[in-house]
Amino acid sequence: MALYVLGISLKEAREISVGKRKKEIFPLGLYLYVGQAKRNLTARLQRHLRREKKKHWHIDFLLEYADIVGIALFREEAECFLAQCFMGLPEIRGFIPRFGASDCRCLTHLFLLGERYTFPDVFASLERVFHLSPGQVWYGEGGVIGEGVFASFVRCGRHSPGNSC
Repeated sequence: MALYVLGISLKEAREISVGKRKKEIFPLGLYLYVGQAKRNLTARLQRHLRREKKKHWHIDFLLEYADIVGIALFREEAECFLAQCFMGLPEIRGFIPRFGASDCRCLTHLFLLGERYTFPDVFASLERVFHLSPGQVWYGEGGVIGEGVFASFVRCGRHSPGNSC
């Protein structure tokens, strides 16, 4: 299994229908989504990056309107543990209840960052508070990661406090 976090930018507040759930208002801002691929991580991430796809997971409905601006891969395989760690960070401003967490007991797997925080800020805090750091982090050129393969990403490498891309 492989654990990943998507940095997602929603440029304007939107009311979005997520599967069978009622419509919810998603405030504009930067979101973090904790996900796990049981097999073939590359295919899962490339699927998230595609605009055209059949909507299957909660995240598919948000990504119709938002851009992926970062991807972090973790060596740990504890998706729910990482989601609980995010709940304890001061950078987290809010969350969408039960989003991405229909198959577990977590409150959510989607988190909204406070306005003054960035994707790298969260990983610096995660390392400082919980001693967890991603094995690899990518940021898109111009801020957005588009369709394609990982070779087109701007590779940041191992992230640590004070190391920004």
